[in-house]
Amino acid sequence: MMMAAVLLIVVTACKKEGPEFFRGRYGYSVSGTIKCECTTLEGDTEQRTFAVADEQGVMHIEPHGSQMVMTTKDIGGGVTVFDATVSGTEISTKPLAKRIKVRSGGILSTEEIDVTVECSGYKSNDLIVMEMKISAPDFKDGEIVCKITESDVKCVATAQ
Repeated sequence: MMMAAVLLIVVTACKKEGPEFFRGRYGYSVSGTIKCECTTLEGDTEQRTFAVADEQGVMHIEPHGSQMVMTTKDIGGGVTVFDATVSGTEISTKPLAKRIKVRSGGILSTEEIDVTVECSGYKSNDLIVMEMKISAPDFKDGEIVCKITESDVKCVATAQ
């Protein structure tokens, strides 16, 4: 009987999934691109790719009631708080309004656009990899109106 109790404690302590598996402090980086269909004043359309400004900082993931909270603080001081859910080794966030910086290939200027971000990913050992789905209403790049058609933005976090 004592051996069964010890075995149960060991198996439970070694469980590699769920909220406790994600709980902790991480260093994170975000990078990627968004593809847009852009329309000129004359009505011509073209495909453009915008680079999302790289972001690095510290991420914390903690339980909050039946949910999880994922907070990020970038090195510039910006803070974002996501409501998250965890299932096994997978994590996802609820959609969140956020302002991001983007650069288009031929233009040196950086634009800020208001977007909705939704993350989903997994954890393996001390590494979290998330796909960040970016969506937004139309935005302007100078006099050109752009609509996001695709996003390829990743967040990679490593336990600290």
